[in-house]
Amino acid sequence: MFDSAFPRSAEYVAFYREVSEEVHSRGLLLLVESGPVFPDAQYSNVRYDWARLTPQAFFEQRRRQLQTIAEEVKPDLLSISSEIGTEVMLTGLDFSTSQYMDFVREAAEDLGGFPATREGAGAGSWEREDYLRALVKGPGLQFVNTHIYPLSNGRTESVEWADQAAALAASYGKEVVIGEAWLYKATPGELGDRISYQQAYGRDACSFWQPLDVRFIHAIAQLAARRDVRYVSFFWSGFFSSCLEFQGPRGSSSMVDLYRQLNQAQFNAP
Repeated sequence: MFDSAFPRSAEYVAFYREVSEEVHSRGLLLLVESGPVFPDAQYSNVRYDWARLTPQAFFEQRRRQLQTIAEEVKPDLLSISSEIGTEVMLTGLDFSTSQYMDFVREAAEDLGGFPATREGAGAGSWEREDYLRALVKGPGLQFVNTHIYPLSNGRTESVEWADQAAALAASYGKEVVIGEAWLYKATPGELGDRISYQQAYGRDACSFWQPLDVRFIHAIAQLAARRDVRYVSFFWSGFFSSCLEFQGPRGSSSMVDLYRQLNQAQFNAP
């Protein structure tokens, strides 16, 4: 949406500039994560076709957008990337870890002229360890942005992974932020069978999950305190306001309808 050729791009930029000003007026810290939009009706009506781009053109587009974010939004923390696997899934583009790391390095060099903004890059707790290590060692990066969702996929325990990632980053003089975290409602077996993220996220809406969500939040808070993590963002923060009561199987009700009800309940919450 920050690509100048995208419809109404200037309005999106102006909106997020106002958000930034409001955040900073309240003395809060602003983290901006850059990445391709989810072209999924469950979350947004925004559509974009990356198939017409080569990986190189995609990375060049991203670098231009990062420059715009730094110039116009002026975040305290700017995550050049967050989840390499998710970007491959959303765009359908085929690029290697080394190509991606070249993009991260070049983008960090581009952003060196904005001293008020610290640059970093991120990884999800389910992603390959060699990618995390490449980020931690990456020149020009000042922080590592971790994402924590599934507690376990049968191979990796996410909270332990995040704890080790924080220790590794500190050993290279980098800080860690937790840019996204929420309890992913899927078992290791379901993850092995590749449950869709739409199905897993659709489970979040019901209020009976709240006791487990609270325990997850406490676990992340304890991790952040132990590793001196300065910034934690719980991704589905709307659930702090409201959720839905379980009324049996949804039947013909779609995920889009479910999220429309949920958004309205959260908007109306006191």
